[in-house]
Amino acid sequence: MHEKRNHPPGGRLRAALLLLPLAASLAVRAEPGGSTTPTAAPPALAAPEIRQERITLAEALRLTVDYAPEVLLARQEVDRRQGLLQTASGEFDNTIFFTPQYNRTKSALTLSQLRPEIRQRTFFSEASKDLSTVATDIAKGLTDDKGFSLPDCQGRQYYINGSAVCLDKVNPTDVQTFQTLIDAQAAAASIPQDSPSNRLYRQLVEQQRLRVTQILKLLRQVFIPSLDQQLAAIGALPSLSNYETLQVDLRFAIPTRSGLTLAPVLFFAGTEDIYADKSLSPAEGGKGVPTLYRSVVGVTLDVPLLKGAGSASVAAGENSARENYRASLESLAHAATQSALRTSLAYWNLAAAQDVEAILERSATSQRKINEVTSALVQADELPKAETSRIAARTADLEGGLAAARRDVARKRVDLARAIGLAVPDVSYAPLAADPLPAGEDVRALDAAELARLLDASISQRADVKAAALRVIAADYLLKGSRVDLRPRLDLSVQAGYNGIYEDGHFDIMSVVNPTGYWRSFQGRYVGPSVQATLAFELPFKNNTAKGNYVQSESLVGNASISKVDLTRTIRANVVQLAGALVTASAEVRSREAAVANNQEVVASTLERFRGGETTVLDTLTTEVAKTQAESDLVAARLMFATRVSRLRFETGSLLSYTIADGTVKFGEISPTGVPAPPRP
Repeated sequence: MHEKRNHPPGGRLRAALLLLPLAASLAVRAEPGGSTTPTAAPPALAAPEIRQERITLAEALRLTVDYAPEVLLARQEVDRRQGLLQTASGEFDNTIFFTPQYNRTKSALTLSQLRPEIRQRTFFSEASKDLSTVATDIAKGLTDDKGFSLPDCQGRQYYINGSAVCLDKVNPTDVQTFQTLIDAQAAAASIPQDSPSNRLYRQLVEQQRLRVTQILKLLRQVFIPSLDQQLAAIGALPSLSNYETLQVDLRFAIPTRSGLTLAPVLFFAGTEDIYADKSLSPAEGGKGVPTLYRSVVGVTLDVPLLKGAGSASVAAGENSARENYRASLESLAHAATQSALRTSLAYWNLAAAQDVEAILERSATSQRKINEVTSALVQADELPKAETSRIAARTADLEGGLAAARRDVARKRVDLARAIGLAVPDVSYAPLAADPLPAGEDVRALDAAELARLLDASISQRADVKAAALRVIAADYLLKGSRVDLRPRLDLSVQAGYNGIYEDGHFDIMSVVNPTGYWRSFQGRYVGPSVQATLAFELPFKNNTAKGNYVQSESLVGNASISKVDLTRTIRANVVQLAGALVTASAEVRSREAAVANNQEVVASTLERFRGGETTVLDTLTTEVAKTQAESDLVAARLMFATRVSRLRFETGSLLSYTIADGTVKFGEISPTGVPAPPRP
C-alpha cells in the first residue's frame, strides 16, 4: 500500500542494511480493492561481518523513511483506518438475502380433529341404513292397493285417487271444506269400474307403480351399494396428520446514504396438509385439500422520517471514518518526517563525535611531535628533565580524552542505527557518518513580513496540522449525526406486490418441493397490487443514549479543535524561536571558524619557535590545547547550526516532501540541510 524505494548500491553496509530492517516482519502488500494482506516474514538473517562502513545522510534518511519503527506503526494505523472505513462503507453494500425455510410436522390426531371424519362415516352408515328402510317401505307400498305410503311423511297422509299425499303441516279444516272433501271421495267411489275415467286411473296407477319400482331398483342397486362402497373406500379413521411447508424468500436490499432502503422481493410458499396414513384423494379417506402454491413479486421500502433520517445521520460513521483515514495518511507523512528529523539529529551528532575524535587524534599527533622535540632538547640539556613529566601528563590526559571520544562515537553509532530502524548485533555493525557537518551559512534576521509568510507556509505545509484539521472534520460529522439522532424515531415501511396462487384439483402436484407448482403459480394471473404501510414511532422518555452520544461527539469536536489550535500555536512559537536562534548559530560558526584559523597560525609559529628553543614547553602545550579547544568549539557550533537548520526545516514542513494519491503516500525529496527561505509575496 505504501511506496517502497529501491536504493542504489552504496557499499557493503548499505546492501546489508536493506536485509536487516526491523520492518521485515511487519511488511504488507496491497491487494486489489484497497484491502491489505499480511505477508510472511522472511527468515532471520545473520548479520554480515561488516565494520567501519560509512553511510551518507541521504542514504540514512531513505532507509529511515522505509524502515523506522514509527513509520511502520503509522503505516499499520493507515491500514487499520482503511479497514474501519471499509467496515463503515459496508453498511451501504447491496446485499442479497436468500432465506429458505422448510417445516414438516407429524402429529397424532385429537378427538376434536377426528369429529369431521367420524361424522362423515356416520353419515354414510346411517344414510345406507335409512335408504334400506325407505326401500323396504317402498316395496311394501307396491303391494298396497291404496297406494304407496310415504315413510318420511311427518304430517297427515291422504289417498286421493290412489295416490298418497303428504301434508308436512297440518292445518285446521273448517266444516265446509271437510264436507267438500267427503263429497269428492264419495263421488269418486260411485264411478263404474269400466268407465273411461277408471281405466285412465288404473293406467296412471300402473305408470306410477313402474316409476316407484324403478326408484326402488336405483336405491337397492345403485345408491345403497354406492354408500357402502364409499364407506369401505374411506376406510378406518386416520391417526396421523402431516403438515409440511416450504418458504423461499429472495431479497435484494439496496441501502442508500439518505437512509432509504429499497428491496425487491421474490417470495414462494407451499403448504401441504394431509393425513399421513391416508390417500390424498377424499374419496379414499384423504383430506381433499390440495397443496397451495403461492408466489409474490413485490418491493419493500423502509424510510426513517425523524431519527436516522438523511445522510447527516446515516452516513456520519462512514464520513467520519473517511476523514480519519485521510488523517492517518497525513499522520504517516508526519511520522516519516519526525523519524527523518530524529535520524538527521542522530547523524549530525555522530558526525560531530567523529570530528571531535579526529581533532583529538590530530592533537595526539601534534603532541607526539612536541614530545619528540622536548626529548631532543632535554638530551641536549637545553630543557630541564622535568619538562618530560609535563609532556607525559599532557599526553596521558589527551589519550584519556581520545578514549572518551571513541566511546562517544560508538554510542552515537548505535543511536543512529536505532533511529534508522536497524538491528545491529554489536557496535561494530553500526554505521558511521560519511558526510561532514555543514560549514554553515550566513543567515540574516527575517523582517516581520518575511516571518509572517514563513509562519503561514509552515502551517499550510505541516502534515500533522492537516491531520489535525481532518480529525476536526471527522468529529464534526459525528456531531451532526448525533444531533439528528436526538429526535424520536418515526419509521415508515411500505410493502407492495402482486400475488399468484395455484392448486391442483386432481391431486397430481402435491409435494411442496415440486417446482412445477411454483412455476404454475408464477405463470398464472397475478392479483394486485397488495399494499401494506406501517408507521413505527419510538419515543424514549429520557433519551439518555442519544444525549450521551451527542455529548461525546461534542467533546470529541472540542478536543480535536483544541489540539489543532494548540499545535498551530506551538509550531508558530517554535518557528519564531528557531529562526532567531539560527541567526545566532550562524554568527557563532563564523566566529569559531576565525578562532580556529588564528589558533592554527599560532600553533604553527609556536611549534617552530619551540624547536628553536625560543619558547617554553608550557606555552607550546597551552597553544596546542587552545587550538584543540577552538576546533572542538567549532564542531559544537556547526553541530548547533546543523541541528537548528534540521529542526527549522521540520517545523516549517520543508524537511520531507510528500504527495498523497489514491491512498498512497509517496515521499519525495528529503532536505535536512539548507536554511528554509520564506515564500515570495
